[in-house]
Amino acid sequence: MTSEPTRSRQHPDTPSREAIHAEFETARATFHAALRSLGEAGWRRKSANPAWTNAEVLAHAAGYLTLLPRFVSGARKGKGFPRPPLLASRWLSIWLARWAARNTTPRSLARTYEAGHATALILLAGIRDDEWHNGATFPSGYQTVESFFRIHARHVAEHAAQLRVSSPDSAGNR
Repeated sequence: MTSEPTRSRQHPDTPSREAIHAEFETARATFHAALRSLGEAGWRRKSANPAWTNAEVLAHAAGYLTLLPRFVSGARKGKGFPRPPLLASRWLSIWLARWAARNTTPRSLARTYEAGHATALILLAGIRDDEWHNGATFPSGYQTVESFFRIHARHVAEHAAQLRVSSPDSAGNR
């Protein structure tokens, strides 16, 4: 009689929870440094992303943390959701970022980010070893529980690089 391996044993392909936690801490530091770099003067300035202001870029980056529990829940169950048409997807992303940033201040967005960060770390701690590779098709394509956690640090770094912290005259048009 062959016994099945117990769920408590880590599979060789199981990601390091500590490494993902470290990625989240790096993303957090990057986000807050980007936020501080703007100050009040740069908050509503146009970013290097032609569709968004600096505030909208950071609201979009922080917004991922509010969606993460829903994405992970779907991936855990193998239930994604359909991809909207490309133009609708882009329009929706822009609109949601504008809506999220409309009444924000650097201080309020910092609080929003911290709440999402804390929730993400609780979610991370609750992932079982046998769930990391569960996945489904989402608007961004096929994603696993692991990939949803790993996206965050790259996402924050990408959008932090889009900020325009210099004056509009010295930044030029990119």
